Amino acid sequence: MSMEAMLREMVSRHAEDAPKAPTFIAQALRDEAAFYARHCPFQVGDLVTPRKGTTYKGAGEAHIVVAIIEDAEHDLSLGGVGSIKHGKRFDMRVLCWEQGAFPPYWVESASFEAWVDPHADVATPATGTDTAAA
Repeated sequence: MSMEAMLREMVSRHAEDAPKAPTFIAQALRDEAAFYARHCPFQVGDLVTPRKGTTYKGAGEAHIVVAIIEDAEHDLSLGGVGSIKHGKRFDMRVLCWEQGAFPPYWVESASFEAWVDPHADVATPATGTDTAAA
């Protein structure tokens, strides 16, 4: 990695940690609440990854959905009141690759997004090639 690339990465990390304006934080909280309130948008067999900024490790790494509980409830028996585990709504079970094994675990689907292969070729659609009218 070049020195310039290292400096750019350091600056971008610092920018993420820089204090944010209250209006930015308020909007980010609204956006996160809307994401959290949705029903599970995934299906068994979908490849997903933890969203950046959630408590799950492995953002950007592929996980596969193996089970979904549509009517999952918030589990108030986990952790103490005020802990991040207390009240979690485990509505999706996933497998991931971990040191040659595929451990399954329950997660909150709101903390996940569709996985995109970072090595896949993204085809750009050609413009002006509409053959439907021909």
